[in-house]
Parts: sequence; structure tokens; C-alpha cells
Amino acid sequence: QQQQQQQQQQQPPSLPNRSSEEVLRVQHVIIFPNYEEDEAMMADTLRGIAEAWGSKDFVAVLGMEERESGGRAKASRLEEQFKDSFRHIFSTYHPKGEEQAHLDGSSSEEVPGKASNLRWAVSKAYNKCADELHLDMENVILTVADADCLFHPLYFSHLAAEFRVMKAAPGDQHKWTMWQAPQLPYRNYYISPAPSRVWGYISSVYEFGGVSSLISGGHTMVFSAYSVHMQFAIEAELWDGDVIAEDHHAYLKGFFYSAHHSATQAIRDSKLVGNYASLRGCRPALRVRPVMLPVKSS
Repeated sequence: QQQQQQQQQQQPPSLPNRSSEEVLRVQHVIIFPNYEEDEAMMADTLRGIAEAWGSKDFVAVLGMEERESGGRAKASRLEEQFKDSFRHIFSTYHPKGEEQAHLDGSSSEEVPGKASNLRWAVSKAYNKCADELHLDMENVILTVADADCLFHPLYFSHLAAEFRVMKAAPGDQHKWTMWQAPQLPYRNYYISPAPSRVWGYISSVYEFGGVSSLISGGHTMVFSAYSVHMQFAIEAELWDGDVIAEDHHAYLKGFFYSAHHSATQAIRDSKLVGNYASLRGCRPALRVRPVMLPVKSS
């Protein structure tokens, strides 16, 4: 009986009428942009991902900075340590001095930080997954995470199950969805100063409330650690190199991209029927869905 209970606990969660095999066909790519982060802490983060259901099929990407002294050696050690934990683990190296081109033809120098790192890392990861690993990019979910984020072990299987249900439903909502879990700053809670612990507690209530409000029709932008359809991330070019708040910026770019797509489609449909009075207007399709499986960070 005890052996049977252990086997049941090891089964992946699935939504009704969805087989475990179907859920596992969704591919996860997880990118960790980082700069001068503690190697032991990053190892713990990767170990947490390795404990997730289906992690043997994950692609883990270390978004390193070329300007970090000893960064390549650190990345190589982590790759070697976790090479058997995932389908593939590799590193990208964001060079300094890159330029961000704008739609008006101008350009500006990139700002060192998470946004510029992601802009480089996501592009490299997409090319590698499509050209070398031969993944079906229509079924790839991209997860962006800070180097200190510890995900719930069922986060990714829950994501995969929701993605498959939405993909089987009419429409393309699976392509226009971002996922957000409550992020709780408890990874180093007890070694933090008392004022930091008080703020961490307040922040937890605020973040949990924002994400849970999505269940009842509320609105919130993604922050810190979130997931999105890989193809949508590439087409909408969610990350720019000359911004600081990469998470809110990515959401806003995705929202306006979906608004433009909706308006263009409405105009095209009206032209086909020859009746502009039937123009249904702009209806942005982007939605943020809650994942009530918290992420722990510092």
C-alpha cells in the first residue's frame, strides 16, 4: 500500500480529459538572466528546477554577461553539474556596447540589466531550439526567471496542462497568454534585517492579492518570473535593450502588439465583407493567467 501511495504521488497533475503523455509534449525553455550572482545560489535554483515534474525534457538557459569576470568559467561549471538534469543546458553571453534600434530609425545604447540580457538570450535560445534541438516552436513555453527564483515543483506541469486545454479550444488564446505566479520573498527571509522582513511580508500580501485578483476579473502586469508562448515573445519582440523594468515593459509591448493585431484583423475582415459599419474595433487578446503555485525568491 505504501508503494502504491508513492507511485500515485509521482504521477504528474493533469486537467480533466488530458492524458499525462499529452501534457508532457509541451516543451519548457527556462532562461535565467544574471550578472555576478553567487554560484552556489544559482546551483540551488537549477536544482529546484530539476526537481520539477518532466524536468528531463526542459531546456535551461543561463543568460550570462560577457563583461562578468569569470562568468564563462562559472557557467561551464554549472553546465557540467546539471548536464544530466535537463534535456539541454547552455549559456548565452550578452556582449557590451549593443545598440537598440527604434521604429523611427534612431538608436540608443543598451542599458546594462535584465532587459538587454533577455533581448539577447531569448533570440539565441530561440535559434538554438529551432535549428539545433529541432523543437516544435508552436508548443514551446518560455519562462523568464531571476537567478534566485525557486519554482513550485508542479508549476511547469500545471502550465503545460493549461496550454494544451487552451490549444484544443477554439481560437488561439494559448498564443496570447502570459502566466504569473505569486512571488514571495522568503528565500533568505530569516537572515534578513527586521525591516526587510516586515517589507517582505507586506510585499507578499500585495503580490498574492494582485495575482489572485486575476481569478475574479482583475488586472495585473507580469513581474520578475513569468511565462509566455515562445513564438509570441519573438514576434512581439517583448524585450528592448534600453529599458530597466523589463517585466512591465514586456507586458505592455505584448498588449499593444495584440491590440495592433486585433485592429488589423478587424479592418481586413471589414474589407472582405465591404461593410465598415461592421468594424468590431480593437480587442486586445493578451491575457495574464494566474498560477497559484508560489515562486520563492530573495
